[in-house]
Amino acid sequence: MVKKKVTIEDLAMMVKNGFDHTASKEELGEFRQEANERFKKVDTQLGRIENILFAAHDRRIDNLEDRVRQVLTALKIK
Repeated sequence: MVKKKVTIEDLAMMVKNGFDHTASKEELGEFRQEANERFKKVDTQLGRIENILFAAHDRRIDNLEDRVRQVLTALKIK
């Protein structure tokens, strides 16, 4: 394998190209703001789902308690 000599100018161009393709502070700030807004939406949706699930579980527990009460009454158990 033949090694190519890298000159200072080549190295300078590589570094410049690297910095040219790096995000700016403004771009990072915009990305962060957009990400925060999306996370807030996801958090809101998860909160709604959680409330729906809790309500469904509460209904099921109430139903089961009523049914146990009916069984106990039918069996005349206190």
